[in-house]
Amino acid sequence: MNSLNRVFEKIYVISLTTEVKRRKNIQAISEYFDFDFEFVDAVDFKSLNIDDLKKKKEIAFPNNNFYCTKSCTCLGKGHDIHIGQIACSLSHLKVWNLVIKKNLRSALILEDDVYFEEGLNEKVEIIETSLPKNWNYINLGRNNSFKASQKNIQKIKRGFSGTQMYGVSNKGAYKAKENFYPIRANIDGYIDHFVIQKRWGSAKLKNCFASTENLGINGSIDGKFETNIQNYY
Repeated sequence: MNSLNRVFEKIYVISLTTEVKRRKNIQAISEYFDFDFEFVDAVDFKSLNIDDLKKKKEIAFPNNNFYCTKSCTCLGKGHDIHIGQIACSLSHLKVWNLVIKKNLRSALILEDDVYFEEGLNEKVEIIETSLPKNWNYINLGRNNSFKASQKNIQKIKRGFSGTQMYGVSNKGAYKAKENFYPIRANIDGYIDHFVIQKRWGSAKLKNCFASTENLGINGSIDGKFETNIQNYY
């Protein structure tokens, strides 16, 4: 069994049904690195109605009077979130719901613009030997730097920029879902501020980790895909 499929009970790739090039690319990557995955159709921002979301109090929009206070990250001003960011967050929520519904032990979540460098499987095997059995979240791909360490994985107190490659346990998915509404940040900001950190009304998820080496690279930022959040989600 491939190392990724051995560490994670299921691998999901978030992708719009219309992104044919991206889907072909991630399929080719999976064949090259020998792992099995399942697509989860991303939420298209064109299917969303901001006014409806506001009425349902599903987004913490600017100047709302039902959620945000001075103890929130916005200091009571509300959150100005782009509809594309909302769609992105809802796409990750779909995966968390699958993890919970199927009662999976764990899942690896990939975005369809992720790519890997040579040696992925060997690096995952090393991480597998260091990962505690009671982990709830592990970041394996990010856009910002992480402190150097001789350890393969490090315990973290906050999240990172980017959600192109991360793993969640069943408990991690449940906690992330439980605290999801109202939407008040893009998905990486949500995981950082409202799932991992110990303030801002966070879920205060315990046993969160990150690989010291960045395994999942964002192809959009690197220019492998001509896209941005406005026209992708």
